[in-house]
Amino acid sequence: MSASGQASSELERPHPQHSFISSHASLQEQRDALAAAKSQIMLYKKCIVTLEEEENRLETSLSQVKYPVLDLPVDVTSHIFLHCLPAHGRVAPSPISAPLILAQICRHWREVALSTCGLWNSLYIDGGTDLSTAMGDGTLDPSYSAQHLLRTWFSRAKGSPLSLGLNFRRKWASPALLALVKSYAGQVQRLDLHYRPEQFRKVRPLRTSFPVLQHLATSNSSDEAVWDVLNACPPLRELRLLAEESHNVMIPPLVTSLTQLEISAEISSRLLLQVLNSFPVLSSLKFCLRDSESLSITEPTTPTLYPHISSLSLGSGASTSALHLVTLPNLHFLKLASFSDRDDVQKFLSRSACVIDHLVISFDCDELDVEEDAGDVFEWLATFPTVSVLAITACPNLPAVLSCLALPATAAVLPRLADVSICAPARPATIHNCDDPLVEMLRSRRDNAESPALRRFHLKFTTVNINVSQMWGPGALAQSALMTLVAEGLDFVVKMACGGMIQTWPQEYIEEDPLPYFP
Repeated sequence: MSASGQASSELERPHPQHSFISSHASLQEQRDALAAAKSQIMLYKKCIVTLEEEENRLETSLSQVKYPVLDLPVDVTSHIFLHCLPAHGRVAPSPISAPLILAQICRHWREVALSTCGLWNSLYIDGGTDLSTAMGDGTLDPSYSAQHLLRTWFSRAKGSPLSLGLNFRRKWASPALLALVKSYAGQVQRLDLHYRPEQFRKVRPLRTSFPVLQHLATSNSSDEAVWDVLNACPPLRELRLLAEESHNVMIPPLVTSLTQLEISAEISSRLLLQVLNSFPVLSSLKFCLRDSESLSITEPTTPTLYPHISSLSLGSGASTSALHLVTLPNLHFLKLASFSDRDDVQKFLSRSACVIDHLVISFDCDELDVEEDAGDVFEWLATFPTVSVLAITACPNLPAVLSCLALPATAAVLPRLADVSICAPARPATIHNCDDPLVEMLRSRRDNAESPALRRFHLKFTTVNINVSQMWGPGALAQSALMTLVAEGLDFVVKMACGGMIQTWPQEYIEEDPLPYFP
């Protein structure tokens, strides 16, 4: 509407006039007041008609607006929606995150979201949280809300394979809910099961077959009820035993298809060998050896050969003693929890003749002397000359590690290194004094003609107890040098947690995407 038209419309609109006529007013005064009231009513009716016409005009105009995103093919929109799910694949229901929020934008998106089965084939239920609002109905009885959620969610997944997480360590699961879970057992491909042991010992509510189960995680590995889910010998490929105590670990029935095994509790060397011999095609193993075992294990004359294992994660420094027991010729990924016995590692690598291309290690040393610690880091890295991907999960002495990586000698002993990520504690002195060592290291690794250029470097500051003003940011000279390296193709990011957010440089603030709670 033009300015003149709007002004004209404003003039036509009535302006309320309140006049109170006394009951003692004359008849003429009362007739005049009645005429004035009728005149005002007519003006209001005319204004209402004008506003209704304007309302219809605007609704018609808005209904003709075309949003390009709504013209995308349905399969493209569905594919975009699937990328909105969390990277870890376990979906905790929330009205402010995917997939529920996608069904609240418009009618078209709701239809696409409800018809995309992949959005609804994963569900993680935490019995300690209020689920009644997840489906937009706060009036549901809490004891019924989990059942309603599960039934509604998986009905949209139709017949696709399901991922189900149940965490009822803080609250009892109702028998009706567990009975409902049994009805989907034929579709469940991944199951995360955490509960109160006394509940399952009493009723054994999940004694059923999971014929297509491939991934199982549980914190109750000592409970026979857990192994009831394997009574039909499903094609299990991944098993995570998250027991908190070593005596709670039980080896499940023989599953010949198992390829990945994680045991979080400390175990004995005897149990370790039992595990290795129970799963003939195991390719990935994560365990933690009991500290007392490190003194009793001696290197045997003929360590057992396990040719299928390509990934090994050791959960403590003492766990390196277990390397005396095995020979792993096809090992490519190795994780060491801390500064361990390097002699044990060297003997194992020499005996196995394996090519370690991905190394995860913790340099848990004090920040005392940069040159001394850099020498220790160099000796460790020189043990792995074939590494191309290096991840340092604990690095109290960041300047020492950066100085080591900048040495020409390090480039000579690690000729394939192209990908580095480091986690360091966020100490103000470390944060504000790392600019020069960081730039020097990156330049030396990028300019070294005798080794491939460093393609990726990610640095994350952890355990942050500082305010926003102390967050990391490069100085002017360092920023110019780093942006030049980024322009040349280096994947460079520094991350720092603060107040539930992640600050990234050279990007903006982004929200964290935490995993669902796992005991």
